Amino acid sequence: HAVKYVFYANNLKHHDTFSRVQTFGGAHAAPVPDKLTLPGYPWFVSKFLGDGPPDRMFLLRIEIAQALLGVAATLLAFLVALRLPPFGWAFAAGVLVATQPHLVVISDYLLTETLFTPLVLAFVLAFLHAAAPEGKKWHAAVTGLLLGVACLVRPQLQVVPWLVLLAVCFVPRLRPRLKQAALGC
Repeated sequence: HAVKYVFYANNLKHHDTFSRVQTFGGAHAAPVPDKLTLPGYPWFVSKFLGDGPPDRMFLLRIEIAQALLGVAATLLAFLVALRLPPFGWAFAAGVLVATQPHLVVISDYLLTETLFTPLVLAFVLAFLHAAAPEGKKWHAAVTGLLLGVACLVRPQLQVVPWLVLLAVCFVPRLRPRLKQAALGC
């Protein structure tokens, strides 16, 4: 899968086309667009490509970025856990995530999980802020934006807006949040 992401990224960067056709090197016809994967992760990868084919510096840049995303995921997991009293549980959750070898090892590979994980955690944190009694409409908008970006990386969460709208419509105590839910969706 890594090669596919790099081909998509290269074509996005150099041909403004979303295609998995290999176009490194000599003269090639313009790649034909396709939609065999989601655009979020290839777009992310394209930001680290140079002008030529991928080289060691590309790999170093993407590994550093993905390692930083692992750090962000750890921090976001801790911030989400802080919403659960008492502080000891939040600290324990933060330590568990920080010591998870998966977050360290994954940064060496071109996998959507490195980008998807912090996006999902940011979405959960924003959702908790939007759903809180003091939640504002802009919290709901940010929540929807984060969910939309996460769905461009992996499609598993595309059903969430529909579930939120159904919950708000059919659970009487949630009905006052209809405007926020609609804005987020």
